[in-house]
Amino acid sequence: MVSFLEGGWILNGRDAAGEEITIRLTDRELMESENCVTIGRHPELCDHVLHEPTVSRRHLRVALRSGGVTIEDLNSQNGTLIDGVDIPAFIACTLRPGQRLGLGRLELELTRVAG
Repeated sequence: MVSFLEGGWILNGRDAAGEEITIRLTDRELMESENCVTIGRHPELCDHVLHEPTVSRRHLRVALRSGGVTIEDLNSQNGTLIDGVDIPAFIACTLRPGQRLGLGRLELELTRVAG
């Protein structure tokens, strides 16, 4: 369970049915993960699972670099967008607080949580 007192990041939005989606990424989780944190549909391949058919089994990788969040699309079927702009596969891109992350039909906003 993630403590709200621990610093980190939240990706928050709603699915097509209007259900809230929240992914909490603690600074510790991001720093301790050797191969970054993965987000996708497949529970055995990903650290954080999204139950949305337009999200790939292994959709993207999240890392903490220089105190900020970077994301890397893992050649997903429906792509990854930052503020509506498609990002290239396998290229790390910075995601800043307040920016919108598009994964298939999902749109999530990044927020910083102070520790």
